[in-house]
Amino acid sequence: MERFFDNLHVLIVGPGLGRDEKTSSCVRKVIQKARDKEVPLLIDGDGLHVISKHLELVKGYPWVILTPNVNEYKNLCKSAGLKEDSSLSDLCKSLDNVAVIKKGEFDAVSDGKTEWKVEDEGGPRRCGGQGDIMSGLCGTFLAWANTFRKSGEKLDDTNIPLTLLAGYAGSLLTRQASKAAFKKHLRATTTPDMILEIGEQFEKLFPCEVDLSKL
Repeated sequence: MERFFDNLHVLIVGPGLGRDEKTSSCVRKVIQKARDKEVPLLIDGDGLHVISKHLELVKGYPWVILTPNVNEYKNLCKSAGLKEDSSLSDLCKSLDNVAVIKKGEFDAVSDGKTEWKVEDEGGPRRCGGQGDIMSGLCGTFLAWANTFRKSGEKLDDTNIPLTLLAGYAGSLLTRQASKAAFKKHLRATTTPDMILEIGEQFEKLFPCEVDLSKL
């Protein structure tokens, strides 16, 4: 298994995982190995169930993003010794400032030091699998952020955490794709309809700087 980690740009853990104890035991080893290798991690769904029992796996790791929904957020708070309704900032601080995206009507992204809200509205219909799309998008941006870091380049504002940028961008793009899909398909909107909107919405949010006429 170890030989695969050197080729990974990011590891997304959780979607479709299940809660079998043998699987969870393997996942714990994978997360620890990814951290040892400094592979960026995004943990969602049942992956959050695993780490809620072993917070030491992610505590203090600067290249992890957790993406809990309402119930998963409550479980993380309880595991961290906090009240279920504790603030996002308090949860991040209790984990030594890891990045967390608290999903809800409006998503919030924080590392305990900086907090942003993604207030753009998504589509009024939330599709099954939408969270998986968001995990994939946030993971993609996280991989790019880490590549940027390794390149030695710097942002104009060096105080902006790259993990938060990745989380914010992924959440925002998910919402825009959801809204665009709903405009076309209304209540019949499904997750594949959202996927088809990602390219166009990506271009609207983050225009390509390549001169396409030269390609």
